[in-house]
Order: sequence, then structure tokens, then C-alpha cells
Amino acid sequence: MSIWWIGWDPTSVEEALGTLLVEEWGLRDAVATPLDGGMNSLTWTVRAPGASYVAKWVRREGTDLLAAGATAARLAARSGVLTGAPVPRRGGSDLAALGEGVVALLEHVPGAELDGENDEDAAAMGDVLARVHRATRGQAAAGALRWHWVEPHRLDADPPLRAVVADVVRQVDRLGALVHGVCHGDPAPEAFLRSEHGVGLIDWGSVVDGPLLYDVASAVMYLGGPAYAAPLLHAYAAHDGPATADLDYVDLLLRMRWAVQADYFAGRLASDDLTGVEDGSDNQRGYDRARSALLVDLS
Repeated sequence: MSIWWIGWDPTSVEEALGTLLVEEWGLRDAVATPLDGGMNSLTWTVRAPGASYVAKWVRREGTDLLAAGATAARLAARSGVLTGAPVPRRGGSDLAALGEGVVALLEHVPGAELDGENDEDAAAMGDVLARVHRATRGQAAAGALRWHWVEPHRLDADPPLRAVVADVVRQVDRLGALVHGVCHGDPAPEAFLRSEHGVGLIDWGSVVDGPLLYDVASAVMYLGGPAYAAPLLHAYAAHDGPATADLDYVDLLLRMRWAVQADYFAGRLASDDLTGVEDGSDNQRGYDRARSALLVDLS
């Protein structure tokens, strides 16, 4: 992915980051190497004498969500799960300005990404979610996305999808109280890293203050649906996940998760947002996949 849109060439970005690491974190002789960014960020591995970190940069409008992710990772780390918690600056805060955005320095979490293609991975995801949810239940993270933000009118250009999303939103709004807390927001298999230290959970860039069942439904979505997620659901319940009492509603929250995907990619298509992707076709594929998932029962 190109990072020219920041307004600097890659070499200048890395030079500016290197200076910032010295001034704000006291890391001399650190080497920053670009990683593939997420959909909304740029990241670097940072290797300093005796330690490794990850630096994460977002545009200025993403400051609140990056701060919320730092808070959430710190909360979730109380569970004993490695979460890539933030490393405070010399002044004590988690973020520092860098160009047209802000950067956080995060603890490096070792391990290989799960692929979610087997029962062992699915069970590990359920176990980790249960553990971190016990730490984040009843908590809040300033700047997090607030449940819920889906507005069906943003899909006016696609009337069949708008109607389905509006119905899902109505059903969710009629639900009684669900167990709330700080959600990871995007627990795809690749956010879970397995090492000799266990399975960690990183990439807290989509934090939600809302029903913890949203995380469970998101993981189910990434595993391919309920037919593939039984080990995850069993492990979550077996390890006393706080949203266990809400699992009867996981199918509805799964449809809501697809509605979130449709809303998200519709927004990226409308604004031609290419952060984290090669071209607009990636956004179109995301939108089409969400549309297909939501309209499948109508075909």
C-alpha cells in the first residue's frame, strides 16, 4: 500500500517517526519497518535495543478511536491475554502527533496469526474472547464507537439492501438489555496470535462500547457463519464469557454485523476512501459480500 497520501514520501515518514520515537519515548537507535496497514491505519515494527514494538498511525480524525483502542487494550490486558497494550509517552499520554495524524507505540505481541480454518483455532478465539470480556465487562472507553451507529438511510442508493438493514436494526432496537462492555469490534482470526505464551489478541482499532455479543457475532461472521462456529461458541460459554446468557441472539447480532459491514463499505465507496486497500475494487468486494449475506434469505 502506498503512503504518499500523507503528503510525504515513505523515507520522510520513517525519518519523522524515528525522531518522534527518540523525543517522546526515549528510543534511540530504533529501526522502524513498514507493515501492511489495516483498513484505517499505517503500522511499523519498531526494533530498539532489547525490545520490539509496533507503531500505529491514523489520520487526525481517527484520534479518538485510536485513543479508545489504547484504553481497551490496556483494560483487556488485565485478563492476562497479551493485547498489544500502549506504551505511554514520557508525558504519560498514549498518543503523539505525527504529520497529519497521531501515532501510538504498542507492545509487540509475538506469534503466528490464526487462520480460523479448524476447530482448534475457533475454540481458541472463543476462549480468548471470554477472557478479555471478563476484564472489559461494564467498562467504557472514551472515543469508542457507541452502539449502535447503523443508519439505513445511508443505503438509499440500494433500496433492497436498505429495507433489509432497516428491518435488522428494528429487531436489534427491540431487544432487551444485553451484557455491555468494551468490545474489540473486529475479532478476525488474524487478530489472534498464537505463540509459546498462549493466544494474544491485537488490532484494537475498531473498539465498540456496546453488547459483548457483538464481538462473538463478529467472530462467527469471520469464521464463515454459525455452521463453522460451534467450537467458538462452546469455548466462550465453557470459559464463562459474560455474553453467554445472550447467545440466543447471536444469529440476529450476526445479521447486524453484516449490516455494519454494508454501512462501512458503502461509506468508503461514497468517499473513495482507499486507506489500507490497493484500489476501490476492494471496497466494492466488501460491500458486495455484505449485501449477499443479508439478501441471501430473499433470493
